Amino acid sequence: MHRQGLRIFLVGLALLLVMQAAAACRMNFGTGSETTDSTGPSGTTKSGVTDKTTKPTATSKPSGTTAKTSAPDLNQGKEFSSDYGFSFRYKDLALDSVPDGDDFADLTHLSGDKAIVSIKIPDKLYGDPAAWIKTAYDNNAYTTQVLKHFTLDGYPAVLVEFSWTVMKVPMRAINLIALKDGYFYTLNVSMREANLGDVRSSFDLVVSTFHLSTKKIDLAALEPWKAKLPAGYPLDLVPLFAVDSIDTSGTNAAGSYFMVHYIANGKYQDIIDHFKKVMADAQKPDISVGTEHTEMTGVKGGFNVEIDIKYYPLINDCNVSVWLKK
Repeated sequence: MHRQGLRIFLVGLALLLVMQAAAACRMNFGTGSETTDSTGPSGTTKSGVTDKTTKPTATSKPSGTTAKTSAPDLNQGKEFSSDYGFSFRYKDLALDSVPDGDDFADLTHLSGDKAIVSIKIPDKLYGDPAAWIKTAYDNNAYTTQVLKHFTLDGYPAVLVEFSWTVMKVPMRAINLIALKDGYFYTLNVSMREANLGDVRSSFDLVVSTFHLSTKKIDLAALEPWKAKLPAGYPLDLVPLFAVDSIDTSGTNAAGSYFMVHYIANGKYQDIIDHFKKVMADAQKPDISVGTEHTEMTGVKGGFNVEIDIKYYPLINDCNVSVWLKK
């Protein structure tokens, strides 16, 4: 229950990362390969793709460490196809495909370098997302190796590769963003320049084989957060509400204990009202509502139920914790 300090720390860290990301959003990304695929950024050219390739400007200076790359074998490794509308092939990378907030796939090399696939509704700062993506990264503040505006499986996309420095560590980033069904699908690759010779080919394979499906995706209906619920959690007994992402969850082998801590994306009062209805038929109910902290307890379905809701007015955010114990 002592999560407020951690929450504030995470918020501060998130704000720092947002500031860095905002700066990065003035840049371009790519894979280092100048060939274009009708359904992917590089590889064998297919029909149906339009491509506008912009080479680095004369003012762009090459990175001090540049890995020499060649087009990867697009049939190597394993294929991963997500229920959330994207697919890719990967090799020599550990894959975590359990959705976690906006992140839907996490690929990590033994070196610690990684790639993340995220799906998110575009922020208002982008204005018209379709218009933004056509000129995205045209004025990049970092050293840009490759910038391409093209269509990825029929969806507008941009691919950029650039060099930057994080805590005095030279880094190489490859970002691929496509607009599909009102969401930005983003593949972000982050590598240390010193590791490019060892890891580049693995991440090039992911970028070169990244595809989007024609199936329409509605994340609100799919509720990807449910993938992080503990097995057997009784949603019919204590349904959750306004789940943005599940922070932690757990259960025991006997199924007599469940706990879920999540970040909510709803209003504090709406969350309170929801759980009041949930606990309306509980035995021995006890509800204490405060301006920033609400607690509810009772007995339902043989479980002792505890619900804790915390509101952080500074960031207009809520955390919800639920415990079920027999």
